[in-house]
Amino acid sequence: SAYGFADSKNPVEKLNFACIGVGGKGSGDTDDAGEAGNIVALCDVDENHLNKKAAKFPKAKKYNDYRKMLEERKDIDAVVVATPDWTHRDVDIAVLEMGKHIYAEKPLALNIADCKMIHSTAKQAKGIMQVGFQLRHDANRHAAEKFIHSGGIGKVLMCHGIRHGSDLPRRIPW
Repeated sequence: SAYGFADSKNPVEKLNFACIGVGGKGSGDTDDAGEAGNIVALCDVDENHLNKKAAKFPKAKKYNDYRKMLEERKDIDAVVVATPDWTHRDVDIAVLEMGKHIYAEKPLALNIADCKMIHSTAKQAKGIMQVGFQLRHDANRHAAEKFIHSGGIGKVLMCHGIRHGSDLPRRIPW
C-alpha cells in the first residue's frame, strides 16, 4: 500500500484503516489512507473536523476518544496518527500496544526520552511503524538535490532553507 504496510491478508485485499486526528495534516493523511485501503473509523476531539471527514467516509464510525476506538474496533489493521505533537507518545504507544500497524506523523515526540519509549515499544510490537517524512520522497526535491550535487549551481559553500507554506502550525514550540 501507499503506507508500506505488509500484512498477512491477501495482497489484493485492502487494509482497514482508522485515522486519529483528521483535521489539518490529518485530513490529507486520511484521504491518502482512503485511497490505499478502507477507512473504518475516524477519531478527532474536534467535532467540526470529525464531521467534515465523516461526510467523505460515511461508512466509518466516528469517535472522540482514540482509546475507546482501539478497544472497540477489532477490524482495524492500521492506524494513521496525525494528532498534535504533544500527544504523539501516548497515542502512538497505545496503537502499537494494540498490535496495529501505524503511520505516525512527525515529530516522533518532543524529547529524547519519549522517542526512546516509542522506539522501544515499536521494536516489541506486532505491527509495523512508519514515521511520516513524506517530503523526503518528493520528486521535485530529489531533482533539485541532483542538480545541486552535479554542480548545477556551482560549488556550495553554505545552505540555508526555509519552507514557505500555510500548512504548519506557527505558535507551538517544535
